[in-house]
Amino acid sequence: MLIFFYGSDPYRLRQARDEVVQRYKSKYPSGFNLFSFDISDVDSLDRLKDAIESLSFFGEHKLIVIRNIFSKKSQAEATFKYINQYNLATASDITLLVAEDYSDKDVAGKHQELVKLLLGKSSLVKNIEPLGGIKLEEWIRQEFKARNCDIDASALNKLINIVGNDTWRLNNEIEKLSNYKKSEKVTGADI
Repeated sequence: MLIFFYGSDPYRLRQARDEVVQRYKSKYPSGFNLFSFDISDVDSLDRLKDAIESLSFFGEHKLIVIRNIFSKKSQAEATFKYINQYNLATASDITLLVAEDYSDKDVAGKHQELVKLLLGKSSLVKNIEPLGGIKLEEWIRQEFKARNCDIDASALNKLINIVGNDTWRLNNEIEKLSNYKKSEKVTGADI
């Protein structure tokens, strides 16, 4: 199975990748068959091939997380070759999760065959672009709720006006405000 997460919102991209990894870890706590590679590293392709070919401990499903597959043309070609050689698009015992910090336009300019394969019908694809408007407000509210905190409407608007839609920076500010208020409602004065 192939999962392809891409987009120009790096924080939420990482969040989506980490959610998949956490679900895997909760199902297979041993973690023996969880692999993560930065394909831009020189020896990562050999380690990727070893991970694909290795026998699964206790018959567990394998999760292989890779990033930076488009960093070099040779890396993209080798990754494409491995996906086809080992039938990873249809494999039932291996999930390959590819997470790339590229917009639609950027992805379109990359290794065409690999992009077509990753965006194919058999892949789970998620494009994670920066949020705006009501979706951004809802995301911020959810982040406060995850930290057992709340924010009123004026504080929310003030936070967005100051920080914008940079989710890395918003996450840092939400973390600070949640720690400051300790389960109370964040107000405009707190911002």
